[in-house]
Amino acid sequence: KLVTGVQTCALPICLQKETEKQYFLIAAAALAYGIAMEFIQQYFVVNRSFDPGDIVADAIGCIIGYWFSFRYIKK
Repeated sequence: KLVTGVQTCALPICLQKETEKQYFLIAAAALAYGIAMEFIQQYFVVNRSFDPGDIVADAIGCIIGYWFSFRYIKK
């Protein structure tokens, strides 16, 4: 979950453009990645399962990462 939040914060730094739309799109992509990983665990990985709680945790991490990026990362 921490990785998703860090990805959300780190990508705008790499892009070096500060627009709310970009931060939102990156957060949405990170959330989509987290959801995709849950489905991959369910159908393609042995001894792993789909957990809706993980999706909620990913969403919270994305929201925090989005908020932090938009509010505190300034170039």
